[in-house]
Amino acid sequence: MPSPIQKVKPGDLITAEFMNNLLDRIDNLEERLARIEAEGPAAGAIVILDILPEGVVRVGDEMRLIGRNFGVPAQNIVTLAGKRVEQLKAGSGDSQLVFDIPPIPGLKEQAQPVTLTLSNPKGFVSQTVLLADRPITVPEGEILVSLTKAPDGELKPDGKTYAFVFTLKAFTNMDETFVLTPSLDVGWPVTVLGANGAPAATAELSFPKGTFPEGTVRSATVQITIPTNAVPKTQAHLRLNAVSKRNPQGLTGSSGSLLLSVGDRPPPPSSFSVTLSAARPPSAQSGEFVVIPASSPAIVQFQAELPKGSYALKLSIPNNPNSLWTIESRMTPPDSITMDQPGLTPILTRLTGKPGAQPTDLVVRLESKDNATVFGELTQRIKLA
Repeated sequence: MPSPIQKVKPGDLITAEFMNNLLDRIDNLEERLARIEAEGPAAGAIVILDILPEGVVRVGDEMRLIGRNFGVPAQNIVTLAGKRVEQLKAGSGDSQLVFDIPPIPGLKEQAQPVTLTLSNPKGFVSQTVLLADRPITVPEGEILVSLTKAPDGELKPDGKTYAFVFTLKAFTNMDETFVLTPSLDVGWPVTVLGANGAPAATAELSFPKGTFPEGTVRSATVQITIPTNAVPKTQAHLRLNAVSKRNPQGLTGSSGSLLLSVGDRPPPPSSFSVTLSAARPPSAQSGEFVVIPASSPAIVQFQAELPKGSYALKLSIPNNPNSLWTIESRMTPPDSITMDQPGLTPILTRLTGKPGAQPTDLVVRLESKDNATVFGELTQRIKLA
């Protein structure tokens, strides 16, 4: 049988962790030997002769207890740091118990000694094992993107550059880098400033781990140029997307579509973020649009990061010829939200488009009942499939 302890080669660095694991291994062997000697081969008590694998075992890994007098597997109770192992795996029997290490509250990624206990009608034994949580490899959480500063004055077709500042707030279980991509649906030049301050088509922004409710906050500046031949009142939708580098399908955020109009002032920044949370079947999210089949109502869920207080919920579709689109609140009450403390809250809506409905904008607005200047607003593009 090969040695469970990794041998040292010339030139290897002998670390404290290696020596501690070796000493723990020796202690465990001495403890097991003492128990065997004390109980004797004919005592009939349960005995753990070995625990595999040796060394550090992580949550989710398989562990095997080798011994005798385990009897019927279902009669054995195994605990790790007080957490019961709920299921023994195939291969368990009188001389072996096989199971996966369950999640253990408070366990960290660094190895730490915990107590393993085994009991059945024939007795009780305990051992010390080294356990560690499994390292997190995929970032999870949320990232909220909202406009916090818009250019002063009108957006003129003068060939100048206009800067929009966005705030990004990430709640993640680990450090992560997001790729920022701005877009305009009319083909005007649009860039985002990178870490070096230079404009580019995309930029990367790093976020340390951020827990709720504080999260980690960063800002990004998007620049647009309105060409001199742009026709007054031409409308454009500006959007900033943030996509996780290591979890691009599961961790993304967007500012929604900011409606800009040549010759008019840009929309004022929101006091708090309102974002699209989910487009439930039969609807789906496709780029900047929520897409639904004609005459098929769909639940579209938004969320808002609200301060404490009471808010009026206003849903509208400003450009809606022949009223072919309808949007209604699925909240109770339908037009009001009260927050006893700050936090994220869902906003459920039902969207329906009749045949012939054209692509347009849905506006979700929450406004403080105490101060109308405190608001959050999202413009979400919608179209039929």
